[in-house]
Amino acid sequence: MIAVTATGIFGALGVAALATVVPALWRWTQLFSTFVHETGHAVVALLSGRLVTAVEIFFNGGGCTTSYGAPGPLLIPVTAAGYAAPPLIGLALVAALVNGASVSTLLLIALLPVVAILVLSRNLGAVLVVGTVIAALAILIHRAGPISQTIAVLIAAWFLLLAGLRDNIE
Repeated sequence: MIAVTATGIFGALGVAALATVVPALWRWTQLFSTFVHETGHAVVALLSGRLVTAVEIFFNGGGCTTSYGAPGPLLIPVTAAGYAAPPLIGLALVAALVNGASVSTLLLIALLPVVAILVLSRNLGAVLVVGTVIAALAILIHRAGPISQTIAVLIAAWFLLLAGLRDNIE
């Protein structure tokens, strides 16, 4: 485990805050938040026994996950999961780091749902966003050192916490 100083923690927060509040940056970083949001819908839909057939991400920051199955109360958590996913994933990353999880292992684990969403991607926006996430993970796993990996995960955690807050306020 890499010990991160307060400077690293608050530096990561600063980068994530800029990516969340500066309109020119949010225009693009919002697509990552949308990706996590749609992944939340897809994962909970699958866990509730629904068939997920498509994930779409639109360049205006919107998205759509299509699933089929029995209607009823199980649709409530499927719907809620999208809004909860970014901050919950952010908290999970922080908890994993605080508890000494291997950052390399976190990055490898992240590849599993990302590749699954790539298979479900049904428009250019989703393919480009998911492809970019896969490329970023591959670079972090194969080229970055432990400190860079830790800082990247911290930035992602802060970003998802802040983006989830922004998305739920808007």
